[in-house]
Formats: sequence, C-alpha cells, structure tokens
Amino acid sequence: MNELKILSFLKKTYNPLHLPYLIGDDAALLPVPEKGKQLVISLDTLVEKTHFKKTTPAFQTGQKLASVSLSDMAAMGAVPLHLLVSIAVPKSKTGFWLRELYRGINDRIRPYRVLLTGGDSVGSPLTVLTSVMIGECSSPLYRKGAASGDFLYATGFFGYSLPSGHHLHFIPRIHEIQWLRKQTQITSLTDASDGLARSIEILTTDWGKGARIELDSLPIRRHKHPTLTTLAHALFDGEDFELVFTGPAIPSRTITKFQKKFKIPLSCLGKVTSVQKVDYFFRSKKIHSKGKPFEHF
Repeated sequence: MNELKILSFLKKTYNPLHLPYLIGDDAALLPVPEKGKQLVISLDTLVEKTHFKKTTPAFQTGQKLASVSLSDMAAMGAVPLHLLVSIAVPKSKTGFWLRELYRGINDRIRPYRVLLTGGDSVGSPLTVLTSVMIGECSSPLYRKGAASGDFLYATGFFGYSLPSGHHLHFIPRIHEIQWLRKQTQITSLTDASDGLARSIEILTTDWGKGARIELDSLPIRRHKHPTLTTLAHALFDGEDFELVFTGPAIPSRTITKFQKKFKIPLSCLGKVTSVQKVDYFFRSKKIHSKGKPFEHF
C-alpha cells in the first residue's frame, strides 16, 4: 500500500462513521476538557532492534506501541482518550504486516475506549513507530511529591522482561491506578520502564530524597526466588511497566483486596528517607547491587 491506500484503509477500518474530527482530514478536532480537567499528552517512539526485533510479529509490536502510551497515562493518573500513530516502515511492510500492526494497536486501546484519531506514514529502511496519547485528568499525579516517611510501593513482578516476553505482552495499569487512587493517598508516581532501581531514584534521589529498600519479598518474574543474581535482574532489566509510587502506609486489607481484584502483587518496597541516596537490604544485610538501567540508545 502507498500512503493514500494506507489512509483509505485506516478511514474505513477505524473511522467507519466518517466522523469529521477523526481520521481522514489534515488534522483532528478534539473536544476541550470540561472545566476542572486538564489535557494530558505523551509521546513514545519504538525503534526496530532497540525495542522490538525484526522478527517480532506485527500484532505484538502494535500491542506494545499502544501499551507504552497507555502506561504513560497510568503513570499520571490520567484517563486515556485518543491515540495518534506515525509509522516509518519499509515498503515490504505496507501490506499484511501493516494491517496486523493496527490490529494489535486496536486490541490494546479498545478495552479503554480510546479512539485511534490519526497519524502519518512514510517509507523508511528501518521501522520506526511513534505514538501520541491524549488523555484528561482532574488531579494529575507527578514524579515529585514524596515526603520523608512515605512508603514505597510497586505493582506486579520485576525482571526478566525480555526472555519472558513481558516487554511485548504487558498490561498497562490504567484500571489499577484508578482503583488505588480511590483507596489511598498517592504522593508520587511513575511507571517502571527503565528498571525498578531507576524508578525508585526518579521518585526519591531526583528530588533530594532517599530510600531504604527491603528486597526479601520483592516479586520476581518467572517465579524466581530472591538471590543477589535474580534481584539484580529485577532492579535493572527494565521494560516492566509496573506502577511504582509513594504514600502513607496502605492497610493490609486494602493490599489483599487489590491482589484479589487484579491478580498481581502489591508490594511494599521500603520507606522514603531524607538522605539523598538509596540503600538496598537483603536478608538484613546492606548490599551493593550493580547494574545499568534499560538503554534506549
């Protein structure tokens, strides 16, 4: 397909009612949020060989592209509404591969009632995919906000994302953060894309705080038991896309309700401190876990 045929395919498939403010014109027209709400906008780019393999099925690639943007919305406590997608692909990928890519995108955004609103397409020797997610929020959550004495929490499992396939199949924590906000106060929030260790720094040392982290019961992907080796994977592998946040102590009954409702762990990692460093403890001993955050370059 050339660009004209790609546009025709998108209009027919994702704007069948020919709504004038969606796919099919030079720009999309979106309603202004009601009073008291703000627009929330994120942009993500996935590059072949860095974020997915040349052999990765198009459907799974589309799922990941949409999921990364949805995870950004979750990390702000926002409700996602619209998605725009820009694709740069070789001519060999403008047929079945392209249709499967958009089918994967739609598979991810449909449960959240997000509309594919537009985008762009261009030929390229290397596949580069960019997504822009637009949402809204009445009270956004930020990375900054943790106070000394706050507790650090995380959803889900960590580590071994690539060998387990989690980096392609993860579920954005949109519903989870909406539920948590109704149950407890959250003072700061991010999603773990570059590794749990980096996420902890984003909420603490980046803002002049610190943390004492207890690793004995950290849930590690593939049901692996905590050891110095598996903990290093959990802290530094990246591509987890779980929520990491701070706030007051969450009652055990609330944690139990969360785990029963969403079928994933909700773990207390430790506490925020006033000293600008992160200390890790395992089996009552301070450890020096070394690793590098997930690299996008």
